[in-house]
Amino acid sequence: MRIKFFGTSSGSSRANRCCSCTMLETGGKRYIVDIGMDLNHALQTAGLNVNKISAVFITHMHGDHTDGLPSFLRFGRTVPVEVLLPPPMENTVKAIEAWNVCNHRKPYEMVNFKELSEGVVFDDGNVRVIAYRTQHVDYAYSFVFEAEGKRVLFSGDMSKEPTVDFPYGALEGGLDLAICELGHFSAYKYDEIFKEKAPKKLCINHISTKFIDTAYAYKRESALSVCLAHDGREIAVFRNGNFVF
Repeated sequence: MRIKFFGTSSGSSRANRCCSCTMLETGGKRYIVDIGMDLNHALQTAGLNVNKISAVFITHMHGDHTDGLPSFLRFGRTVPVEVLLPPPMENTVKAIEAWNVCNHRKPYEMVNFKELSEGVVFDDGNVRVIAYRTQHVDYAYSFVFEAEGKRVLFSGDMSKEPTVDFPYGALEGGLDLAICELGHFSAYKYDEIFKEKAPKKLCINHISTKFIDTAYAYKRESALSVCLAHDGREIAVFRNGNFVF
């Protein structure tokens, strides 16, 4: 299993950091969590084919997680992609189809939309995805990806009190890797969240300039195994729990 970060900024793009977009690759297939930036350009720069993306998971409908979605979907494809959207899905689909019309494009082809809810939301025999509701907005989600005998959490955005909002149910089966946001609170909150049960590795992502100093300090001081995400970074997760960067 391999994780590649295309965008790791919170709120808006910064120098050397685009808005949120992460790819998980396993079993020869690729899956995207959030598209807050020009994913088509990032894929081509990395030498990756848009048709190799099997599914897209949107944590919530804020622009720094979704602004690149319409352009990604209208990029010519020859194989279907499944796009999982928070409720109300019909509003989002109407909006992005209207934008497609404004761009003088044909209706979307090879795109299957599905509305998110809590529980198992995706299982293609290669990866199983479980959604957990959070309180960041009316409909916001965290995702756990299960594949190759490993479990990886994408926290999405949480409320300003993450110790209340964190999807603790995701910890029950153990986590090999937790990819967690740092856009709304200090990194030291993760000591409280993981006090009882910790992931094998914590990767701090979606980093706000307001809290980036706490990220570096926390990485130095925490008893947890911590790394910081940046655009272009890759993490390979092996069965024995080792990580390669």
